[in-house]
Amino acid sequence: MLQYNFKQGKDSSHRVIDIFNTICSLYEERINFNLKSLNKIPIEISILVITILILSSCTKEPTAFFTYAPDYNLEVGESIHFYNKSTEATDYQWDFGNGKTSTEESPYFVYSDVGDYLVSLVAENSSGAAVDSQIITIHEATTLMLLILKPDGETPLANCKTKVYDTEDNLINDVNPLYWDNTDDYGMAVQ
Repeated sequence: MLQYNFKQGKDSSHRVIDIFNTICSLYEERINFNLKSLNKIPIEISILVITILILSSCTKEPTAFFTYAPDYNLEVGESIHFYNKSTEATDYQWDFGNGKTSTEESPYFVYSDVGDYLVSLVAENSSGAAVDSQIITIHEATTLMLLILKPDGETPLANCKTKVYDTEDNLINDVNPLYWDNTDDYGMAVQ
């Protein structure tokens, strides 16, 4: 915390400039002021003007951080949402580890191959850049097989059109079904 003794014998404008230069040096910036114009301004107004200038001219360096969802058992063909949690940044550059990139703030991405990928986010502003990188693993897509039987529970039902729903609400409301091929002669449908 910075503390100043205003009884040092300097005029008010010099005291304000000293404070301003000390604060801005924390952000590695300096701004020049016309001391003659500040000598004519009361100390309170000078401090207010300097505070406004500090807030508008001293830009903090960004921090880079991201999460993604789903965050477990990622599969080929699955849409992954990368959530940008960076601070103080104005521009973003994503590298998904497979030669593909994006400048969106929080992009979606789909991997087409199994493997480990180093995903990197560069967050930038006028004061600098920061990087966050994480390794994600993409697995083979899950294969789901259905066996459709007649009501006797033993006889396969051939040539039966099947619908699968990803949520119970979709099933109840019969919306967004995933259609599969008809069952084969053995009552099997594979997705």
